[in-house]
Amino acid sequence: MLGRFTFITSVNDALQRGNFQSGDIPPVNLSLPPDSTAQLAAARSWSLAELSKLALLALRVDRQAQNREAITVSGEPDEIEKALAAAFLAAPAVLRPRCSFDTYFYRCNLVATYFWAIGLPEPPASARFALVNGGTRQVTGDGSAQPETAYERWAVAVISAGRLDELARQRDGAFALAEWLEGRDHVVSLLDAAPREVIEGVLEVNPAAVQARLRREVGEQLPPALTSEWPSQLYRNVRPDLYQQLRRG
Repeated sequence: MLGRFTFITSVNDALQRGNFQSGDIPPVNLSLPPDSTAQLAAARSWSLAELSKLALLALRVDRQAQNREAITVSGEPDEIEKALAAAFLAAPAVLRPRCSFDTYFYRCNLVATYFWAIGLPEPPASARFALVNGGTRQVTGDGSAQPETAYERWAVAVISAGRLDELARQRDGAFALAEWLEGRDHVVSLLDAAPREVIEGVLEVNPAAVQARLRREVGEQLPPALTSEWPSQLYRNVRPDLYQQLRRG
């Protein structure tokens, strides 16, 4: 929306748009493309390695908010906007509203008003957390560049393989599956609709999480002495149908 909306920047501009008879400015109607269009275009200008680091910053929005850690994005206004768009590519719909930002945070107080990302025209002398340079399209500073959750591992694997269209198309279903795999709340309808390629992709890069889920399921039926061996055997022998077996319990 920010890329297509024309903001009022002067009194004369406001007067031209207003209705002198009613005293109101009428609503503005916008025709917006699918949200992944701008994200894909922005992401393709980044190297895959830097894009992976950028994606992880978006996926850890809850942790960063809890720690009051803000990402600093430096550059020209359009560079900051494109960096944010690239970051959102890996973020499923459920996380994106939490990625609050202010694209011009000059001389503002982060303690008083927290944002997930703040924009500055120039890189600061020292960033307290991660620094995203919109001009050079590089990420530096704190924050682990290694994936830690099931969804992060899938997203980084897909980005590293250059399959950005797949990331945009399957991110919500993959996130639901990954959250279910690790025992967290998830959107059941997305889980039920997950296509085979997503199921296989998420399971393939998360063998430890799959085996942990198997141990929990098998542990409800068998004594502890058997559960340490059965999950790995099941994983090797019935991998193509493993997801459905886990869903059925």
